Amino acid sequence: MPAPRAPSLKDLNIIRGGTPSTKQTQLDQKAEADMRKRQAKLDQMRSATKQDPIGARMYESSLGGNAWIVLEIQRRDRSVWDWMECQLSSTPDAYGGIELVLQLRCPVCDLVHGRVHYPDMTIKQSNRKFTLDDRPTDKGGVAGQPWVNPNDPRHVRVLAGLVFVHERITCPVCSTGWRIGVDTDFNGGNPRNIMRRD
Repeated sequence: MPAPRAPSLKDLNIIRGGTPSTKQTQLDQKAEADMRKRQAKLDQMRSATKQDPIGARMYESSLGGNAWIVLEIQRRDRSVWDWMECQLSSTPDAYGGIELVLQLRCPVCDLVHGRVHYPDMTIKQSNRKFTLDDRPTDKGGVAGQPWVNPNDPRHVRVLAGLVFVHERITCPVCSTGWRIGVDTDFNGGNPRNIMRRD
């Protein structure tokens, strides 16, 4: 579920004298209740994951929760700089169907500002063409395959598949351009998602 957008000035309903209106107070209470509900769900998922990591992931998938894509961030010489875990979710589109949403952070902003806990970029299929290859490993894909973080072997994600973004994406904060694609590891023939500066 995408994070709620920050209110703009026109959303703030301040009456003369500087006190919030009833409408603004109701909006604040609704946002706080939504935040508490999401936080309780996250806390429940974290505790379930600690007790039974594989079962918790299967339960989350059965509920249609967020899936994970791992991007290998490469330098210009194609050496590995870092890895990024991105949430892949689905949301209703404007035509009554379902579209995929990929949430990721800009590696340059991470380097300059430190790791942030919210995505810089949200890519929807309605505004950037991207495809998901959700084939399982026995059919040439990576869906369902565990990914172990090379920097912390205790940290494991089950991959939802591979994404290919057909257009250049640009960070709205630092204006860095990126390309996301699929590369093949010629040592073992394993496909992997990569992210490179454009």
